[in-house]
Amino acid sequence: MKTSRLLRPWAIASLFFLAASFLGSHAWALTAGQTYTVTIEKLTSSGAVTSGTTTLGLSATATADAAGKLSFSIAGIPNNSSCNFLVVTIADSTGVAARRSIVPCPDVGKTLPLGVSGVTDKQTGALLAAFASAGTDDPVLAVFGFAIVRSTGMTTSDLTVLANACNQGINASGGFLSYLSSNGVTAAQLAAYRTNIVSRLADPDIGFSKSFKESVDVASSSDSTLEAAKRGEASGKLLKMLVQAATTAGIAQDRVLEAFNAMGSVVMPILNAARTAGTLSAASLQTVNSSIGGGMQKLTADRTVEIYTQALATLGGSASDQAIFTSAATTLGNAMTAAFANFDKVFTGTETAAQVQAAQTTQNTAMEAAFSAFMTNTAAANSRVTTMISNIE
Repeated sequence: MKTSRLLRPWAIASLFFLAASFLGSHAWALTAGQTYTVTIEKLTSSGAVTSGTTTLGLSATATADAAGKLSFSIAGIPNNSSCNFLVVTIADSTGVAARRSIVPCPDVGKTLPLGVSGVTDKQTGALLAAFASAGTDDPVLAVFGFAIVRSTGMTTSDLTVLANACNQGINASGGFLSYLSSNGVTAAQLAAYRTNIVSRLADPDIGFSKSFKESVDVASSSDSTLEAAKRGEASGKLLKMLVQAATTAGIAQDRVLEAFNAMGSVVMPILNAARTAGTLSAASLQTVNSSIGGGMQKLTADRTVEIYTQALATLGGSASDQAIFTSAATTLGNAMTAAFANFDKVFTGTETAAQVQAAQTTQNTAMEAAFSAFMTNTAAANSRVTTMISNIE
């Protein structure tokens, strides 16, 4: 089953407007004629999902048409002034959940495109366990969960290990948040950082949710690589969003990159011990290594582009220099996106550790070649470099 939706905090369809928000949705590849119930709940600040006396009471029923398409709308969806994440559940007529997804709450007055698939179902399982264990709805934790849970082949045992690793890597002493707090980042900055992350994930134009919706939109039973490629594009945005969100919170991006390394020193012993104990599969361990490794390589390239941009402005680069740089940066970005899109094609649900490693090698080679081309294409002639230096002497 594949599901794709558009969240609008101000309207129902295009017929009339409401002060309340709503969820308009389309679901593909459901059982024709089957009635489904869609429920929306909120993830609380303590990491629990609203239910019982705290339930949002938001649900809708709809019947899949002959093409297996399900359409619905729900009024009253909260925006991110009151929550960070929503939990979407689609259940069949027997009450069994067919798919779930954790999605960022939209900014006030903005739409939220989102998609639900087998991969989001696995991500939801891991993240709900991690949130409950941490007692928080921390967006930083969510990003890492989205980044490392990439395959429908991950087992319950795998997801349990990854949930614990995410929690410990973010919250344990010496982990991501501990490192930032120990290196001058204030509580107010961290609060702003978390808010910025949610907004970036939910951005209706360039956010992670939009790209994931696109993966569902192109899904085809005859070619699974179409969906996988779009998932890869979405995943390629995650760690960059985590770094860029720091800037608007007044946190140095390089400090966040350092915190990644601190997190790794906490997470990797947990994962290696789980692999030794047999509670984490070789394929899932390799998926984490490859996903984070590829993400860090892309972050290094992204950061270099940003530094080049700043330096070119400071040094007084000519219009010609600016044009050359912009062209080279665009080419690099497209190549990096293509590398991530190709990498995710390995996640068929039956992938092996060797296959994931081979896919990472291909990804690394592609990204290294792209970055090398970028450096060559942006190399200024000696005379121009001399002129630039003289401008700041």
